[in-house]
Amino acid sequence: MSELTSFVSFAPGRVCLFGEHQDYLGLPVIAAAIPMGCRLVVEPQTNGLWTLSTPVLDFTWQCHVDDAVKAHAEPNPGPAAFLRAGLHEAIKAGWDVRSGGVVTGHVDLPVQAGLSSSSALVVAWVQALARVAGVALTPHELAAMAHRVEVLHFGEPGGHMDHVVSAVGGTLRIHPNGSTTPLDNLKDGVWLVVDTGEPKDTRGHLTRCKTQRQQLVSAHGGAWCAPEALPDWAGLSEAEQRLWQATWRSKALEERASAQWSSSQQLAAWMADHHAALRDGLSLSTSRLEAIGRAAMDAGAWGWKLVGSGGGGCALVWCERGKTSAVHRAVRQAGAKASWTVGPSKGAYCQPWNQPQMPAIVLAAGRSSRMKAFGADGPKGWTVEEVELLQTRSKAMLPISSEGKPFLSLLLERLVDEGVDEVCVVLSAEDHNTPSRLSTWIPEGLSVGYARQTVPAGRDKPMGTADAVQRGLEARPEWRGRSVAIFNGDNLPPKGAVTQLRTTEAGMLAFAQSHLGLPESRTQAFALVEGTPEAGVNALVEKPRREEVDKLRDDHGEVWVSMNLFRLPYAALLKGCAAAPMHPDRCERELPTAAMLAAEANGAKLQWIPCRGRFLDLTHPEDWKALRHGKSTSNRQESKNLPS
Repeated sequence: MSELTSFVSFAPGRVCLFGEHQDYLGLPVIAAAIPMGCRLVVEPQTNGLWTLSTPVLDFTWQCHVDDAVKAHAEPNPGPAAFLRAGLHEAIKAGWDVRSGGVVTGHVDLPVQAGLSSSSALVVAWVQALARVAGVALTPHELAAMAHRVEVLHFGEPGGHMDHVVSAVGGTLRIHPNGSTTPLDNLKDGVWLVVDTGEPKDTRGHLTRCKTQRQQLVSAHGGAWCAPEALPDWAGLSEAEQRLWQATWRSKALEERASAQWSSSQQLAAWMADHHAALRDGLSLSTSRLEAIGRAAMDAGAWGWKLVGSGGGGCALVWCERGKTSAVHRAVRQAGAKASWTVGPSKGAYCQPWNQPQMPAIVLAAGRSSRMKAFGADGPKGWTVEEVELLQTRSKAMLPISSEGKPFLSLLLERLVDEGVDEVCVVLSAEDHNTPSRLSTWIPEGLSVGYARQTVPAGRDKPMGTADAVQRGLEARPEWRGRSVAIFNGDNLPPKGAVTQLRTTEAGMLAFAQSHLGLPESRTQAFALVEGTPEAGVNALVEKPRREEVDKLRDDHGEVWVSMNLFRLPYAALLKGCAAAPMHPDRCERELPTAAMLAAEANGAKLQWIPCRGRFLDLTHPEDWKALRHGKSTSNRQESKNLPS
């Protein structure tokens, strides 16, 4: 047994581009890992009891190692059965997993939707058990063990594609023997994963498609060939001919794609042909999938296909970068439950983990509509490069130096300098570039992870800041029992403000409006803080009228505003965010409301911590230009805590 230290085990989901429903027939496939997956925080124990909870799925499981020694019959295995099978196969292989452990999990993949959420769980679980046992596995060995746990252990019909892609990562051609050939990550297009929200029968489709075709090919020579080369083709029924043609067509498209892996636009067209074979020959599409696919194509996509077992679940869309937003909007209007921009991801990995002392959520999922607006005269006085950056990046990721350092890195440096040790950055589901662009700018001593905020069907913008915080909290269930701080990714609080926020477990920073260093026209839009430092926060007044502003001035004529810098206990904050109602005018669930509801759930008023200091804020294009050219001095001002 290895040294008992806590760690994170992550395994990605996957998309299949070519060869859907082929690997279990002994045929090659092309698939790719995606950055969404299963994340397990593992805290080894010494009592032999393994427990795993995934709060967002309301799932809890436990098993003592002694109860996993014998195999258990499971006619329709699910997550609990897979976890027990993992323990059983680990013990059977001689791994020392007697310690037990407490495991907290989060899955940010749509479940049972074709992205291999169950295989990601199994790969992450097997990887965790191997680490606890001190067993070093190659990615292919990890994949083989995970396949044994999920498929062979139960006699299930699935192949090994899901486990290989999750363990190895990247874009791969997977051969029948499990070996892989890596394929280049093409740069001339992007992928969109689209969740139809339509349930599917994974086991039923797998069994039907596998059994029928295995019987068919076995009865006609044992190998797939072109229909015209099959001697008794005319003797096949119409249904059998459709099955054969679909399989042969899909096989040929996979071979062509692997041999000519260069043009995204051409590959996307072939991928669409593959979808047609799955739809017409294997009856795996649905009217909703087809409607979403048509909407994507009408918006300029190059091609699309269903992913996974089919009959619902998710689709994969391939389009040029400039059409990404339009395609996202089109599939939502066609009824998609959610959509994400994704690219190839690295495979499963483990990394050390320590319970953070001051975790924080950073909000960076906003649309930045004001930052992208230039007014009636257009972008005069701006370079082509500046216009492109403003139109394609979030405010937080705009570069502020010639080396490309993003604005968000300033905030992360401020946070780690003043005691924050772990951050979850909430991104838009359409943003897949920030993690790679930010990676070289993450300061030492700070652990950074990501959550993604989707835009629901029928909407053109996310559900608001309370919803964004909720996504971040749900992605970090291991923070339960801690107080969590919240920061906006597009502004920089003054020096010392984060340190002051650390002094409260359930409070907020109230800023003197006259000292923010921001135009009055901008500060008038901020929520005002009602209450006193002695008694706490009574209310946060959004969009105050002039008479309300005057009423809320203190004895010195100062008005105190909220800059959305809160710190609250995890459970209360999550409850407040989930309960926050939709604002009647802005149609968003807003953080100030959620914070007040969280304080109510916590049983006490928010603590008011008064501060004076200048904020560095990115709202309009000119803010960025001034900062980029060294004309802003706001961030050089220190905050001051005022005596009560």
